[in-house]
Amino acid sequence: MAAFCMDEGERYVEVGVFTGFTLISAGYDNRKIVLGIDNFDTEGLESSVGSTIMRDSIKERLKLNCQRFSHVAYKIIESDFRGVDLSEMKTGVAYIDGRHDYKSVTDNLAWLEPSLSKDAVIVFDDPDCEGVADAVIDWCHDHRDYELLYLSRSKDMFHRTAAYDGPFMNGLAIAHYKGKNGLH
Repeated sequence: MAAFCMDEGERYVEVGVFTGFTLISAGYDNRKIVLGIDNFDTEGLESSVGSTIMRDSIKERLKLNCQRFSHVAYKIIESDFRGVDLSEMKTGVAYIDGRHDYKSVTDNLAWLEPSLSKDAVIVFDDPDCEGVADAVIDWCHDHRDYELLYLSRSKDMFHRTAAYDGPFMNGLAIAHYKGKNGLH
């Protein structure tokens, strides 16, 4: 929904595309540019998902999903995000779902910041994963241009039972970029 509300000339950026559902949803029926960046590094993924997922099968699923929703104006770059230049356009909404560790999250924010438009929204998936919530909280505390709007952890959202203790309920965090020095 946030991607739908972006201003003209802004784009949606997603780091960690996986099979593309979130990326396609962000671009579905809103006529905005959506950019997905993923190096498709599956190291450690098998432990969080519960089975071995092969890099090629993830990429094939992404390709099929993109073909199914070919009307979405998306671009996918297969690369580590650090190698992608975002200077040609402002980012109104970003979704960070790449590596789930402190350094990767702060690296994402440092890389993303020069492209952010005033009042940009940054969504972080899986703050329950080690280091993610701490990175978001610390970044917002140390950079007055950011405000943490929402942080929900799975233990707050769901009562896990023996019937379901799945890996996909790891919370959500949302931050607001107010603009350089907090100026609007």
